Amino acid sequence: MAITENTAGAGALAGVAWTPMEGTRLTAPALAAVNNDVAAATSVAEALLEAANGAFNLGWQTLSLSDLAAGAGLGERLLLQRTQLQASPNQDTPADWSAFLGRALGSAPAPDEPMSLAQWRQLASDLQRFAALQASKRTTSDQSWGGVAHANGQWFVNGQALSLQDLFTAVRVNQVANLDEFLSGLTNDISANNALLEAAREWTATIRSRQPAGSANGQITTADRNSFIAKWGYSPAVFSNTIVFNQENSSLTFDRWLNSVKTYIDLKSTENQTLQLELGRKADRRSEAIEAIVSFLGKSDTTGSLMANNLG
Repeated sequence: MAITENTAGAGALAGVAWTPMEGTRLTAPALAAVNNDVAAATSVAEALLEAANGAFNLGWQTLSLSDLAAGAGLGERLLLQRTQLQASPNQDTPADWSAFLGRALGSAPAPDEPMSLAQWRQLASDLQRFAALQASKRTTSDQSWGGVAHANGQWFVNGQALSLQDLFTAVRVNQVANLDEFLSGLTNDISANNALLEAAREWTATIRSRQPAGSANGQITTADRNSFIAKWGYSPAVFSNTIVFNQENSSLTFDRWLNSVKTYIDLKSTENQTLQLELGRKADRRSEAIEAIVSFLGKSDTTGSLMANNLG
């Protein structure tokens, strides 16, 4: 399964490996082949289970693929032709089924080879798992259930078999990775706001230092502005764009400028408080996700130990 490695360095917030669960990005021909295999394996498994149940009701002990052919044994009720294994519906004989089972499962009984009903049920279960394995290769855009599939107690992701423990851990780690990225973004936003607030307070101090006393006039010069830009990298106009430089103004005008910057500082401070609250909430959710992983793994180990002791 593809894992995105942490390349941000030790201690980075977005340092949790991410496990994509979006299938294997099949080409169009490969997707068509997978879809055919999923449909065929699912249908054959159902037919074999029905055949095993029917044979049991008839008192049979064994069953072969040839018994399912038209006109033979159970064939009148369960025809091979009900399932299309090949591109052509005419290629659906016991030999075709045997070839398909061999390709899907690695080995298969010959068309006339009898097997016990329990063996057929197990083979059907193996086929269901094969269908789920193939289905997990599809992306979610190909099929709504692509990427993750399940059959008979086994989970499949991106064409690989996973235990429930592995899948749960992968899903939770992905959640932690998402929260880490969100926390990193919030932290960057708060840091950026803090820098703006520091600059705004410094610009406030500059305005106050140039404000005249009483009825006198004063001015803020372009040198004041250029000095600010040289230090912070942007114009103080982000705080107040009403200042006219190199022009005499009354103390009342300076008060208006100060109030304009104060309004900016108040809004930015409120925004930071909101971000801090969200940061705390996301940090709590991250802790809960990590605790869930630890708790689940611990309970899984305990359950496994109990089962092993009971079976021992």
